[in-house]
Amino acid sequence: MRKLAIAIMALVVVCLCLSCAPSYKVTLEEQTESDNVTPITLDEATDVQNNEPVVTFVISSKGISVDSVVSIGNFHKGAEADVVYLIRNETDWAITPRIYYRYGTCVDDYSEVDGEGFVDAPDFVEDWITITPESFEIPPQSGQGFIVALTMPEDAPDIGDKYAFQVGVAVGQSLAMSVSPWWLVYMR
Repeated sequence: MRKLAIAIMALVVVCLCLSCAPSYKVTLEEQTESDNVTPITLDEATDVQNNEPVVTFVISSKGISVDSVVSIGNFHKGAEADVVYLIRNETDWAITPRIYYRYGTCVDDYSEVDGEGFVDAPDFVEDWITITPESFEIPPQSGQGFIVALTMPEDAPDIGDKYAFQVGVAVGQSLAMSVSPWWLVYMR
């Protein structure tokens, strides 16, 4: 009888865990290729959004730095993954950053995933990305969170088990002052 009770309790725990599990998992991996990495602090992540991963960008008079790579696991048709881009303006002037899908990227150039079977996402993946708010002026010495959402349509063509692309942040009219972290997507 005791074994039956333990088995039933274990089954209930497994069912509860499965019902609460998201259909995809978004994680942030520390970027190792750059010396100008700024770590995410718990306060920054909590201030922007309690339940979403946060990628922090720092804009200063020296340029733009970023601290993470976005990794999305167990993604599938019809799923949406939201990531907060926290942009900190450490300059003495207001800025209006532009968040954009970067065309012409080559995942083979990204040494962190060399030999792992990633393919470059086709350009139509840009249509799966929405940014909220689209534009926002950030005052000096302050920050603003933007939601970057990747939504794969139900009727999307198959593009591989693992694909990669970049969603960057730029300041100014050209992309001269910009940085673009990788998004690594693992399909279920």
